[in-house]
Parts: sequence; C-alpha cells; structure tokens
Amino acid sequence: MSASPAQVRQWSEEVAADPGAPAFLPLAEAYRAMGRRDAAVRLLLRGLERNPDHVDAHHLLGLLYRDGGEQVKAFDEWDIALRLAPDHGPARREIGLLCTE
Repeated sequence: MSASPAQVRQWSEEVAADPGAPAFLPLAEAYRAMGRRDAAVRLLLRGLERNPDHVDAHHLLGLLYRDGGEQVKAFDEWDIALRLAPDHGPARREIGLLCTE
C-alpha cells in the first residue's frame, strides 16, 4: 500500500522540524515508491546521522543502493544491519541474493 499525499506531507513536516525524527524512514520508503531514489538516499543518510543504529534504515539504504547498481554500498549497508541485529531476515536475504548473482 502506498502512502497518501497527506501522509507524505505529514512525514515531510516532521522531518523538516527534526531530520532525525522517526518519520524519516516511512518518508524514504514513500520516496522510493515514487521513484525519487536520490531524495530517499539523502533523507536516509541524514536520518542515519542522528540514528546510526536504525537497522531498517540501513536495510532500506541498501535496497536503494542496489536499485542504483551500487552493489558494494548495498552489501555494506546490509552488513551494518546484520551487525546491529544478527537475526534481521530481510538484510540476510538481500546479502544472500547478492552473493548468488
């Protein structure tokens, strides 16, 4: 299910007020769904500056890097996610898929 324009607006306002607000993750997901990869990457990098242990943000950043053809950066982000949460299934899956390519 995609985010509504009202949700995107609300998350944007929250992140504008505080770049480390939890809304940075769903906003980045919405940007990815809209095809705004570069905006999502910038948003995640800013959010991770304030929340460096946010496992799902590292996972999403890895997906965005993979989408952009940057496999080494993608691997690095999923590796960080697994160091933070060794049982993080989505990051484990993505590394496995990357290694079988």
